[in-house]
Amino acid sequence: APPNDVITALQNDGTWWTVRVRDQFGSTIYADPICLVANNPNPADGAIHPDTWANLSWNEGIRAASYDVYFGENLVDVNQGTADVFRGNRTSTYFVVGYDGFPYSGGLVPGTTYFWRIDDVKANGTVMHKGGIWRFTVSPQTPSIRIYNQVVSP
Repeated sequence: APPNDVITALQNDGTWWTVRVRDQFGSTIYADPICLVANNPNPADGAIHPDTWANLSWNEGIRAASYDVYFGENLVDVNQGTADVFRGNRTSTYFVVGYDGFPYSGGLVPGTTYFWRIDDVKANGTVMHKGGIWRFTVSPQTPSIRIYNQVVSP
């Protein structure tokens, strides 16, 4: 059962919220639970990823205007947001890595664990929530050869 505390401002700390509304007759309506920050990473946290590229995606934070993306092989660097793992600010909820024209353009390395973080950013450019760190490992059995075009003769 949801808590009965009455609040007027929702915390923005990754907490899931259920909103309950009462009308003047005592009827109660519950809204679906919502998360105020970027969540539901894909690849999932801890996943074994089958490819040498990934389309990172996440569900949006409800008050975020954009997202700062951090991605790299070093947990500490991603946590601290060092310059070499900062991949830019995006308004979309996806980011490609391991493909030509994107970070790690030569492909992600099989057997390597990658860490990523999404920070929710306000319209004025300030970070309103530092995201948690997610990780995935590229399968060691992932072939290192990438085929871009294949011509098939009849």
